[in-house]
Amino acid sequence: MSPPGSDGVAGLVAAWSMLDRTSAPILWAQVGWWKDYYSGRAVFIQYRDNLNNAYTYTFAPKALGTYTTYQVMSYSGYFDFLVNGTSLGSYGAGVTWTPNEYEFHGETHNYDDQMPGGYSTPETFYGVVYKNNGINWTSVTNTPSASSTIYGTLKAGAGWYEVWDKSCSS
Repeated sequence: MSPPGSDGVAGLVAAWSMLDRTSAPILWAQVGWWKDYYSGRAVFIQYRDNLNNAYTYTFAPKALGTYTTYQVMSYSGYFDFLVNGTSLGSYGAGVTWTPNEYEFHGETHNYDDQMPGGYSTPETFYGVVYKNNGINWTSVTNTPSASSTIYGTLKAGAGWYEVWDKSCSS
């Protein structure tokens, strides 16, 4: 479950929030930011329809050094993607699959690239909340762990998670 163009794209770094369905076929709807060597920074949304077709859209990036809120909402027949509380639009008309899990990720595909966040300024997922029929959940299905000796992850508290590159200060 990777951001757009992640397979084989040089310099891809991304962070995103998502809703997904864990039964086959695995389907998802996600919103976040990405940066690649060729096109630079962007906000992106991506979702899969009932037939597992992927749809990806990009938008202007948010200013560096600012806090940005990313939300994906699932409704009967479509998804709504919000950035800082403003909808990027409703997508996936006719989508009928129901999410059963939520996730958030920081990712890179090349050891020469920096993971989102450095050891002194980690990429922070703060105030993570999942709402289902009016019930709030502030934990995830599993606790993140370091994937290697060069990347770090931390569950700092309920609804607060961080990822970073251990070799980069910022």
